[in-house]
Amino acid sequence: MVSLSGDVKCSGFEISQNVARARLGDALELRVNPKWIKGIIKKTCLHEGRYIQEKMFFEDFVVGGDWDLLADFFENDPLYAEMADLVRFEGEYRSSPAFQLCVREVLEGAKRNGPDGRVMSSESDVDKMFSFYLGVMRSMEKYGYLDKIDENRGKQEWHVGVAVTRDEQFLHFRTGHHRLALAQLLGLDRVIVHVHCVHEEWVSSLKPCGEPIFSIKERLRKLGGSYE
Repeated sequence: MVSLSGDVKCSGFEISQNVARARLGDALELRVNPKWIKGIIKKTCLHEGRYIQEKMFFEDFVVGGDWDLLADFFENDPLYAEMADLVRFEGEYRSSPAFQLCVREVLEGAKRNGPDGRVMSSESDVDKMFSFYLGVMRSMEKYGYLDKIDENRGKQEWHVGVAVTRDEQFLHFRTGHHRLALAQLLGLDRVIVHVHCVHEEWVSSLKPCGEPIFSIKERLRKLGGSYE
């Protein structure tokens, strides 16, 4: 896999993510084994002079193109490395290479958001972020992945975000990045994913079940069960 660089094309079946959430409801939330989510669509790649890609991935539910063939491995992502260090160092995370690197980047002006969505600007902000995810890690160790997410963090929250590829695989996308990394590193056998978008060729391959939205709903429910 390589970083996303391919063009994205509109699908003949158009539906926005907001409409998909309204019509598909809880069919978009699947209980799956986190180890099956091996790839990631990087948000940074979608912002580098590619407004059309950004618009489609954040607004459209059915998306064509080669984005699913050009993703990166999730374990190669820098935030995965940060969580790996957190699991390794636990309460001594300030001594970890990942913490020290993050502090340097933030002090040099790199734009990094904390858990509350605000841009971090100091070592104290980085410390609060690592402390927050240390709490998430310890919760996962004790209780596993919780069905209910924190609704009091000052922004809209979903479970671990995924996109469904043309060959019916999950790529991580958009939400729950740290939670997915921790779930994989801790060996959890279940997380809840929220399907943000799907490949148009996957939709075209579905057995007809009335209008396309019903075929999508039926297959997503079966897909969640197959990943248990």
